[in-house]
Amino acid sequence: MSKEGKERERKEREKAFRKESQKIAVQALGRNASEQKNSDKESIKTKGEKEMNEAAAMIGTTGSSFQESVQGQFGTKVTEVFDQQKQVLDSF
Repeated sequence: MSKEGKERERKEREKAFRKESQKIAVQALGRNASEQKNSDKESIKTKGEKEMNEAAAMIGTTGSSFQESVQGQFGTKVTEVFDQQKQVLDSF
């Protein structure tokens, strides 16, 4: 094989190697982005559930203390509204 032929073959191998390396790098970036997305999604889900549970507990506590403070038809109606809101949060 001539010197030019060897040089051309070496350049072709380098080009193929660069192309394969870039392909692998892009795949790795895609995989990392996908894993990060899944991690973020799970974190948001967990945080959302925690916030909803805290809100439901707060509504329940507020409703109970409000019922003790306010008596009569108004107090009953407000307590019903708090109970409905707590049920809505619980259903999520």
